Amino acid sequence: DYPPGYPKFNDAWAENVKKNIEGVSENLLNGLVNESEKKYFIDDLAELNIKTLILKSGGEDSILPIELAQKINNSLPNSKLVTLNNCGHEMFSDNPKEVFDVVKKFMGAV
Repeated sequence: DYPPGYPKFNDAWAENVKKNIEGVSENLLNGLVNESEKKYFIDDLAELNIKTLILKSGGEDSILPIELAQKINNSLPNSKLVTLNNCGHEMFSDNPKEVFDVVKKFMGAV
């Protein structure tokens, strides 16, 4: 799931856990269902006041949608979003030269 965060556990989830995990605590499940809330980490990003480089692969197997990458970039006050088109999810293996060139340039500006 993206964006990363904490899930809100519901009754269907608790029933599935009870069905599949022998001896699971009913109190634990009830507590998780009653007390959990959906929380996205992106909500806390604006509090970070550090320079941040966001690398987004442009390949077909990218797990970070461009809309979310842009939202993260807009949430961080001192961030830079760079999309690397010649690689997929494993950008450091797929295209290490381009990745390291971008990182070195960013680090030189910090």
